[in-house]
Amino acid sequence: MVAVGRGRSRGGFARVAFIPGWLGRTMARHEKMSAHGILVMHFTPDRIRTAPREVVNSLKSALQTRLLCPILPIRAVQGR
Repeated sequence: MVAVGRGRSRGGFARVAFIPGWLGRTMARHEKMSAHGILVMHFTPDRIRTAPREVVNSLKSALQTRLLCPILPIRAVQGR
């Protein structure tokens, strides 16, 4: 099982959040991954800094739940 993360700085997130089409593309990626059984979790940089234990506990819980599920036939490829 592999977990992949992508982070943005607070300022970086604020800048891309207002790029036309950014939110729609992000939601479309989330929908595609969810349709294949991939659990997508969202944590803001602020939450990671201020509540790291909660974030870790959420990730551990999600991983434990996924261990009970069959392995998904997913192949990782390098991003663009």
